[in-house]
Amino acid sequence: MQRHHHPQFQIDLAPASRPFERLLLRHRWFHNFISCCGQTTLSLALYPRFIAPYRWILRRYPMPFPNLAPAFIGYKILFISDLHTGCTRQSFLRRVLPACLAEKPDLILLGGDLIDYHPDSLSKLAELLPLLHPPSASPPDGVCAIFGNHDYNEFSHRHNGPRSARRVIHKRLLKLLADSPVRVLRNESITLSRPSTGPGSAPSLLQIVGLDEMWTRRADALAAFAGLNPAAPTICLQHNPDGYESGPTLKNYPWHYLLCGHSHGGQINAPFLGPLYIPMQFPQYHRGFYDCAAPTPIPSIHTPPAAPARSNPQSNSQLPTSNFPRIMYVSTGIGSSEPLRLRVPPEAILFTLASV
Repeated sequence: MQRHHHPQFQIDLAPASRPFERLLLRHRWFHNFISCCGQTTLSLALYPRFIAPYRWILRRYPMPFPNLAPAFIGYKILFISDLHTGCTRQSFLRRVLPACLAEKPDLILLGGDLIDYHPDSLSKLAELLPLLHPPSASPPDGVCAIFGNHDYNEFSHRHNGPRSARRVIHKRLLKLLADSPVRVLRNESITLSRPSTGPGSAPSLLQIVGLDEMWTRRADALAAFAGLNPAAPTICLQHNPDGYESGPTLKNYPWHYLLCGHSHGGQINAPFLGPLYIPMQFPQYHRGFYDCAAPTPIPSIHTPPAAPARSNPQSNSQLPTSNFPRIMYVSTGIGSSEPLRLRVPPEAILFTLASV
């Protein structure tokens, strides 16, 4: 009976000039090692590009205030930053926003960078705006937004300044938002009130302050905080966390919470290296909570702020606790200009007000 032999590699006859091939064919463990390295490299290339940018998280945190009025206990604020419409996948944003609205927030705050440098940014934002204010589940106190550097078509310190407000894309964005339910806060504030709970008591207040973009040199903290009650609960919106220490420094103004975006958390948080790129002057404020309790009394809002002093912020994934909360939160954003993320998931934040 004739045997049929299948072709076999002549491993022993492999030329000495090809040692890698001899090692690969002779040792199974080396073959498995090379295969594992190839699969890992491919996974590392595909995951940050096609999977991680769309594995978003809805984070829920309490927002304690000292002696918060009972009317605002349980009040929900949804904070979303850095939509970057045009560059962020539209189907992703259309999925995220209704999921956030399902939490029934009382107020929605948008932290800037609504659009990006894309010809379809404005048209895609126009598709998303009705999702923020649906007729069946509209937030009772509406939607407030501030501008980020991308809303002025600004990306670096070399191409910024007051001329940004004259650019066509920014003027079209202003018109689009003027025809929508979104209220843009540009160095101004709004005061939300609830009826008093007892005879002779004052109404319950919640103050929302919004600053314009600092890279365009249009942020004016003095104007934004003018006329506010320093004793009332106050939430301040500033797109760039650098505004806490530089520009119109916010250190010495009467806010309890400062909500920021811009950094995207670095987007790529490499093991052992940390965030690879953070376009900020103070990159230590790149993600999460920072306890910014002032060691000195807060001066009057009608006096110019003192010169900024360097601080050593403490970042934490948990909410810091203190007798007088003065806390900055920097969001990693929900979108991005470049769809690349690693160990920095996109996020939306739902704050629930509480009393301490």
